[in-house]
Amino acid sequence: MQDHRPLYEAAKTGIQTLLLYIIEPRLLAHSDYDPRHWRFVAESIDDLNRCFNKEST
Repeated sequence: MQDHRPLYEAAKTGIQTLLLYIIEPRLLAHSDYDPRHWRFVAESIDDLNRCFNKEST
């Protein structure tokens, strides 16, 4: 959160915020894609959710 000022400020307001991550099927089908990529994205989204939940309480 510290490296993305707009997200940090949004979390501080306490106003409900919706973040979207759009999964592109074409990227998932790419030959360079590995399940580790999705795991990284999922873990990053979990981290953001924890940060927003912590900041808004």
